[in-house]
Amino acid sequence: MKIYCNSNIDFDKLSYKQSEISIFTEPEYNKLKAYLAISEDNKKLGIIVAMLTGIRIGELCALKWENIDLKHEVITINKTMQRIKIADNTGATKTKVIIDTPKSNASIRAIPIPQILLHKLEMFKSKENTYLLTNTTDYIEPRIYQRHFKSYLEACSIKDNNFHTLRHTFATMAISRGIDIKTVSILLGHTDVGFTMKRYVHPNMEHKREQIEKLAMGF
Repeated sequence: MKIYCNSNIDFDKLSYKQSEISIFTEPEYNKLKAYLAISEDNKKLGIIVAMLTGIRIGELCALKWENIDLKHEVITINKTMQRIKIADNTGATKTKVIIDTPKSNASIRAIPIPQILLHKLEMFKSKENTYLLTNTTDYIEPRIYQRHFKSYLEACSIKDNNFHTLRHTFATMAISRGIDIKTVSILLGHTDVGFTMKRYVHPNMEHKREQIEKLAMGF
């Protein structure tokens, strides 16, 4: 679904042709959530984590249990995984997976774990040096995990979307439910609140009318 985000979201009505992004509709979101709950495993748990935290696919693939503090109920994001192109000694181009710190300091962040996610994580908790998505010291790289995600969408009869749609949906839902823009920006790891506002906050006419009426009160 292509939707133009506003701070008073209506999933059925589009407004303001700015910052077009793709998000899951409410029925799609609920269908995916129900599917993941049927038979949970580590890969499906990763999707749930993304739905409830908005983290990027590279951050999720690099996430180890040592970064998940169940006692203090916090996930620390300090690594990201990506496949990059490199040139070998002959000048030929190949790719390799690297795990490194995020490009910006803002992307290094602590995300509170909501209670419903905390209970799920407790069920799957493994050794500190193992990856969340595998419970082993072997990782799943982003392009492979993207395929798993798309297979879940297909199983739910939800139209094809990339993993980043989960992040857009998280941000849109957070703002529509009244989470302040500064907090949303920090949770997403954005370097600039202005970017978050430009991307996700475009008030519709009804919302603007409500706000201007507040200013006119007592005139």
